[in-house]
Amino acid sequence: MKKTLLAALVLLAGGVSASAQDIITKKSGEDVKAKIMEVLPDAIKYKQYDYQDGPTFTMNKSEILMITYENGQREIVTASAAPAAVNNGASAPNGGRLYYANAATLPANAKYKQLKHYYHKENFDGKWDTDPYSPARCLWNLLLPGLGQMTMGEGGRGAGYLVSYALCEGLAITGSALVSTAGYGKYYDSGQATAGAVLLSVGSIAGFSIFLSSVFDAMRVAKIKDLYARDMQNLGMASVDFHLTPFVAPVRTGSGYQPAAGISLALNF
Repeated sequence: MKKTLLAALVLLAGGVSASAQDIITKKSGEDVKAKIMEVLPDAIKYKQYDYQDGPTFTMNKSEILMITYENGQREIVTASAAPAAVNNGASAPNGGRLYYANAATLPANAKYKQLKHYYHKENFDGKWDTDPYSPARCLWNLLLPGLGQMTMGEGGRGAGYLVSYALCEGLAITGSALVSTAGYGKYYDSGQATAGAVLLSVGSIAGFSIFLSSVFDAMRVAKIKDLYARDMQNLGMASVDFHLTPFVAPVRTGSGYQPAAGISLALNF
């Protein structure tokens, strides 16, 4: 009797665990097991149910038929009548092209965190001639991760990359110091050397990953903010933008000219 009851409890627990997930049913008939993080006017953000520590995915509502939530509630999905998506067919009053049909509803100095819901980098045409942001800004990340984002007015985003990179470099430096001092004294400390090697490897790999990510992120930010800037220009709306701009300029000294680096505060409007 006890074994039968135990087996029933195990099966019940397994059934509860299996049902404690959101199911996204696509119009193609495919079911996606997910943990829904955010519902937007034209899309949903979710994580894979079996890998909730992984990346966040975005799926357009136009692809979705129904969502079954973990509590059993079902919702038939319909896209918003005025979706927050790029609308390449929209026109501004002056005849210019709008990348977001409702761009006039956006604030004059919106940040990337908000703009990414309305603009898609895939719609950028690759022409940077008259845009306020350019690939050159992204190259500042080759000097220091996050610096490119800061030059585009995304100080918080850039600081996040910079601090993360600094922490990883701190781990790597600590690990290197442990390895180099493991042989000091009468005996070789293999435990210290192993711990140092682990810290050095983890810090170096994580730091390099953050470094690359900051470069690609800066390129994505530049494209999104340029699309937004184009819409603001076509709508005749003022846009005020504070940002930091690194520079290198020659400075005259007693022995001639020497290069000097600095950062200027720019105000664009």
